[in-house]
Amino acid sequence: MPELPEVETIRRGLQELASGKMMSRIEVVSVKLIRPPVADPEKFVEGLEGRTIQNVNRRGKYLIFELDKGYALVAHMKMRGSFRVVGADAPDEPYLGMRFGFDSGTECRYHDMWGWGEFRLISNQRVEIEKWLPGMARMGKEPFDEGFGPAVLQESAARRGGSSIKAFLLDQDVLAGVGNIYADETLFISGIHPGSRVSELGEAEWSRIAQAIVAVLTEAAALGGTRSDEFANVKGERGAYVPRVYGRSGQPCVNCGMKLERTKITGRGTVYCPNCQLTGA
Repeated sequence: MPELPEVETIRRGLQELASGKMMSRIEVVSVKLIRPPVADPEKFVEGLEGRTIQNVNRRGKYLIFELDKGYALVAHMKMRGSFRVVGADAPDEPYLGMRFGFDSGTECRYHDMWGWGEFRLISNQRVEIEKWLPGMARMGKEPFDEGFGPAVLQESAARRGGSSIKAFLLDQDVLAGVGNIYADETLFISGIHPGSRVSELGEAEWSRIAQAIVAVLTEAAALGGTRSDEFANVKGERGAYVPRVYGRSGQPCVNCGMKLERTKITGRGTVYCPNCQLTGA
């Protein structure tokens, strides 16, 4: 699944290539992508036709296309969704789910191999988000927000004392945008065992975790997301961030050379170094 750095990479690309453009020639290829409150394809197209994208924002793993007249298009790419901005005459790629033509002669196309993505056209954002996107409404702090730090994590941890730190970092009500990749990376950088209980961690550990979260997300976003055949930016370019532990089970640790191990925590594959991540083990 695209996580915060990947979604932020897409957001930046759309902000550059789609912001200020008026939408036209809208085509819904996969109807199941459209979700309430406007679930009828014809009304969905009518609601978007002629509207200008004023800004492209992000909340966690959601993209928010700010439109004129107070409307917004909220999108979530789920596991395998992707956006591309191409010339209107470019051939269609496989798994095309939706296209938005622009007055500039370019198109924003959404592709989704599994068809799990979501698009919601909403008007009054605060009311509609709380009604139709409750998960987004209760989402935790953004790691890049002013005020994020160890205290934010500790406050949430006080209510989740029995949770493992890996499960804690994956909880979107705690922290917006972090998924399996960057939870593993964060815990490796901070030297914390992923099975550690949050109730067992002290001030020093929370400080390292908070710093590692910001550091790894900043690094990955600057590099255009994690290098993967399953992700590319709006221009079709692959990310350049190479994980230190995620996806490297059985390979040598980049710090000590010991073989990385893999386990499952709350059903999620988790890779860690048994030598470097002893804290809380």
